[in-house]
Order: sequence, then C-alpha cells, then structure tokens
Amino acid sequence: PEQINKVEPVVAEVICPGQSCAVITLADGKQVSLEENIQELEESDGTILRSESGTLVYKANLYNETAEVMYNTVTIPRGGEYCLELADGTKVWLNAETELRFPVNFSGKTRDVYLKGEAYFEVVKNPDMPFIVEVAAMEVKVLGTCFNINASRSDERIQTTLVSGKVEVSDRENARKVVLLPNQRAELKKGCLTVENVDAEEIIAWMQGKFYFESESLEEIATQLERWYDIHFFFSRESLKQEEFTGVIRRDYTANRILEIITKTTNVEFDIKGRTVTVY
Repeated sequence: PEQINKVEPVVAEVICPGQSCAVITLADGKQVSLEENIQELEESDGTILRSESGTLVYKANLYNETAEVMYNTVTIPRGGEYCLELADGTKVWLNAETELRFPVNFSGKTRDVYLKGEAYFEVVKNPDMPFIVEVAAMEVKVLGTCFNINASRSDERIQTTLVSGKVEVSDRENARKVVLLPNQRAELKKGCLTVENVDAEEIIAWMQGKFYFESESLEEIATQLERWYDIHFFFSRESLKQEEFTGVIRRDYTANRILEIITKTTNVEFDIKGRTVTVY
C-alpha cells in the first residue's frame, strides 16, 4: 500500500481586534498615554482633562483670562479608537491611525480643528462661532450637526458624509464650495469635488462596531483591516487587489474570522504568518 505522510496543519496566530487607546500631546509637549484606567490632567490655563472608559472630556476654566491659544493633539495608533469631548461639548469619535489637533479652549469667531485620518463629529450648535474642520485640501464648516470625515483611504480620496443638519464643504485649493444635505457625501480627489447620495448609516458603521463593505475592493478592505488589527497585507498578484466583497462584519471579530468569511464568498485565500497576511 502507498505510504501516506500526515502533515500537521500550521495553526495561525489569533489576531485580536483593536481596543480603546490613544496618546495625547499637551501644549507643553508632554505626551500621556490614555488607557482604560481613570486619569485626570490639568492644563496650565486651568482646563481639566478627564480620561475614563475610552473617553477624554475637557472641562474649560470659565474664569480663564489667558489670551494665548493652546493646542492639544490626540493620536490614535493602529489597532485603536477613542472618543473625545471638546471644551464646547462637541463629541468626536476617532478611528484607528487618526490624529486630531484642537484648541484646549475655543475663542475668537470660529472653532477650528485639524484632522488626519477618519472621525465622526457631533457638533454642539453655536451660530456665533461656526465649527470648522480642516483635513488636507478640504474644509468643512458647520453650525451644529453630525457628520463623518474619511481621509484615510488607500486611493487618497477625502470624503465627508452628512448624517444630520447641514455643512458647507470646500476645496481650499480651488475655492469651490458645496452644501450637503443629510445622506449626501462630498468627495475630493485630485482637485475634483463631487457630491453623491449615500446611506449615511452605512458610512458610520465603524463607530457602531461594524465593517460595512458594499462592492468594496480587497485593496480598500485590506487598508481598513490593517489599521484596525495592526497587520500588513501582501498581494501575490496585483489583480487580486480589485477582487470585490460585499458584507457587514462585526469589528470585534478576530482578523482570522473575518478573513475566513471573505474567503467563503470570493476567489481568494489568505495565509497568516505573524502579523503579515498574504493574499492568494
């Protein structure tokens, strides 16, 4: 009889999902890691920063008479996310590999913040002091509304999706402006600003604990999974990047489970070695 050699399968390392974590850089340059445990910090102008259960809350010093504008920066690493409540009460949910620079206290005629990556905003209404988000060449101006900004795509598109209220989106380089209504998305790519109708709930699925993929290329899916699971994808053929997948998957699944789901409905397979995923 033919001799059959049994080969024990190699069990891939289980890659766990991201968790609540962030690093804040204070106005004096000091960096503090924000974990689940309770922390309380005080800025030089008397503003109190309280970190608890994945949320950082700013309590402004109402008696502050300092004219100097102090900026903090919150940085979210790969495999992380965090919620931030600014001094005016505006809430910001920050996705993995995202950075937000903002004033400790808002003063002047506008509330300006600076974003890299992806974030969801719930802006407190103040007609006398519009809220402005600058992200690369795009500027988003609001009075009080909920919207999502994504500047972390692999194809370098910048997208602003309006959930409620009204926002004005502008291309600062070409001075073109558009006003969005709920369930509309403005996209800026290579100097071209366009608007399309979308389902906003699908766009903000990430902050509700889900990945939502609608005919999404594996290249873009890989970009999102890389940020959330702190892994790296290697495509054995360039054409595999254009394979498409549609589905809704929970973000608290292990990466291994998500890749198994994608394998069942596409023509690709994944090989996991350490934190590198090879696509075949």
